[in-house]
Amino acid sequence: MSRIEYNNMLFVIGRHLDQLSVHEQLMFMCREKLTRGVQDINNSRSLFEELGHLNFLKIDQLGDLKELLKEVGEWSLLKKVTNFEVKRKKYSNLLEKVIRVFDCGESNELEHLLRICKTKTSFDFETKIRDVRSLFKELESQNFLEFYRLDILIEILRETGKPDLLTEIEEFEKRINEEEELKRKKAPTSGIFASGRNLGGRVIG
Repeated sequence: MSRIEYNNMLFVIGRHLDQLSVHEQLMFMCREKLTRGVQDINNSRSLFEELGHLNFLKIDQLGDLKELLKEVGEWSLLKKVTNFEVKRKKYSNLLEKVIRVFDCGESNELEHLLRICKTKTSFDFETKIRDVRSLFKELESQNFLEFYRLDILIEILRETGKPDLLTEIEEFEKRINEEEELKRKKAPTSGIFASGRNLGGRVIG
């Protein structure tokens, strides 16, 4: 899942926890992890921000968040986090597979990848890149590569002649799109269309 979805998930969870008035309990459970004064952390979202700053909570590191939700008995939220984690892991595992393939390639493979990335993004990666793994990390940090942004990865695999990996990525992207379409169809209609009326108050259809 993407970083936008991750941030939104934390926002929604934080808002819900604040409504439950469990802030004192959360703070007590996290007391050994926190370094700044508790007066600076006045709600769940600021707690999550601090845990993230201290590297206890990240998009690929959700163990503490799941434990907190378990301890306050928020099982539905725990399930959402677990589902997010499962989907994110599929993306991470697939990306790791691509990295390993290129790491085992020829020594000039990295130069080829850098040329492709520079052409496709107009961004100069060369000053920060030491190997294939750091290239992909930089692609992610610059928002060229993400859960829903696989175009650059597809182009890399296409231009380097990796048909098997290309097929895997394209099938992964197809599944994502199908899942999102299914989710969209299941979502309740909002706005003026939910009431079946237009702005003039007349029933539509």
